[in-house]
Amino acid sequence: DRLRSRGLGDVYKRQYLYCTFSIDFLSLLNYAIYVSCKGGKTMSTKLSDLSEISLGTILTRVKPKSELQSFKQISTISMQELSYICGKDDSSFDEIISKIDIEKVDKCLLTKENDIVIGLSSQMAMVITKERANSLLLSNFCLVRVNDTNLLDPYYFAWLFNENSIMKHQLTSSTQGQSYVKMITLDVIRDLELDLPPINKQILIGKIYYQSIRKNRYERRLIELKQLLLNKKLENIL
Repeated sequence: DRLRSRGLGDVYKRQYLYCTFSIDFLSLLNYAIYVSCKGGKTMSTKLSDLSEISLGTILTRVKPKSELQSFKQISTISMQELSYICGKDDSSFDEIISKIDIEKVDKCLLTKENDIVIGLSSQMAMVITKERANSLLLSNFCLVRVNDTNLLDPYYFAWLFNENSIMKHQLTSSTQGQSYVKMITLDVIRDLELDLPPINKQILIGKIYYQSIRKNRYERRLIELKQLLLNKKLENIL
């Protein structure tokens, strides 16, 4: 009742119930990886054999040269959005809109559902949902368009790229000796070696990985709410 009277009770309760859900997604993820190693054949191949890989659009080449030119406004993928989707930053982000010369729209790299977007400097990967299809991708990103999702699940690749230690070693080796910002190149991405379990196990790993990101975000929010409630109680003591 005290929580509800302060307007935070219902939110706190919903967050608590979600975060105390009996399934530990990270444990399930580890189990899924264990199972994938135990059964079924694992195929090794390069990413370039399974997908088309493209650099994002260079904005200066497609934006209007003057305010008198006709243009089209296109929603644009941002680094803030990538960080949020990957669970690295919980801060809200504003949608970025780019103005594109109407005659150069067909030269822009636009996303499709299930595309994989990789930040070349952040070295993070996310999967494009239906809601973010037809968004503009700029040149600080590259796009991986899987040829056959029955061979490579995009969400499995996102886990592999973001979290797998073997993949991290490949990326680290490719940027050794660089004293400036470590940008990965398209050639490095094309040459990435992937270990692919059967597709049903890829899908399982990908689903659990994305569920764990959402769960962890709710848990962090729960901690913030707990601290807020504690501060309110302490203020009432004064």
